[in-house]
Amino acid sequence: MRLNTPVELHLLKDRNVYVKRDDLMGDGDTLPPWGKMAGIDRLLENLNPNYPLIHLAVNGSWSGWALSYLCKQRGIKFIYAYPPSKTYNKFILEKAAKYDCDFKELTPNMMAILYNRIGSASEDGKTSFLNKSDTTLNSKSNVYSTDKDFVGTNVTLEKTNVFGEPYEVLEKKKPKYKKMVVKDSFLKEYGDVQMLPYAFDHIDYRKVLKERAQEVFKEHLIDHLVISAGSGVTSSGIVEAFLPGDELFSNTKNQKQAHIITVSNINTIYEKYKSHSIGSSAIRVDKTKFLFEDMMKNYEVPFPCNGTWDRKAWWWLEQNIEQLEGDILFWNIGGNV
Repeated sequence: MRLNTPVELHLLKDRNVYVKRDDLMGDGDTLPPWGKMAGIDRLLENLNPNYPLIHLAVNGSWSGWALSYLCKQRGIKFIYAYPPSKTYNKFILEKAAKYDCDFKELTPNMMAILYNRIGSASEDGKTSFLNKSDTTLNSKSNVYSTDKDFVGTNVTLEKTNVFGEPYEVLEKKKPKYKKMVVKDSFLKEYGDVQMLPYAFDHIDYRKVLKERAQEVFKEHLIDHLVISAGSGVTSSGIVEAFLPGDELFSNTKNQKQAHIITVSNINTIYEKYKSHSIGSSAIRVDKTKFLFEDMMKNYEVPFPCNGTWDRKAWWWLEQNIEQLEGDILFWNIGGNV
């Protein structure tokens, strides 16, 4: 895993743009070309090697591949959970299989129940993610969650989550609950398990991102940061380094601007930042016009760039670069394989 990834200069509409090549953290063979792995590995330092780790990797995510390798390096049994789908990327599964992980088909709904039942890492700095699974998902049991956003008639609907993965929910008009049926006790064979927080949202993960970004911004005085975002967790650590101190929660006019390009809901990003005490007029979140599934394969980028997230952010920069005065840095989180 390469931690000291380079910053390159690339030309875009006759403007020099700095590009942080975090896609070079992995070589695309042993590890995915993905800049999140240093933070993920920091989280693994806190796990107990005597218990397996389970993680759901949605289609298009490299988290399962990365965790398969990193867990093997640390002697941790890894359970690679993924949603059942004919279109799931078999290439990624083949890469992960080299590192002796177990595979489990698991719908996003079932993973959500698992998070609710055994919990995840808290925000108070605690480092133990170990929880009991013996009371998690008993076979053929009905599990309810108080999600008031799901209100409707008693029909089964197919919905799509923020990652574009389809799933079914049974909506009930009264009470205002979402009802989900669990078909089997899929973790019975493992007993106790460990989980990482959703989207790796833990202070230790964000701290690694912040520390790495601080080194970049010490060397390069940047006016505009452009970065993609899904959940907003990864970008929040980098924004913390870009807008240090009082600038993180300020409405005062600032020459610096952080431009966050997301495939999810704009408010999701703002709320995530707010939860980490980041809220500034210097932060602008824009939703890409492209669908999550659109890999933008016909759009050329002068460096390896992930079509799900980063390629869409580079397209936004190309469309808006004339409005950005000063030096620009594009943070490329992922490449392609």
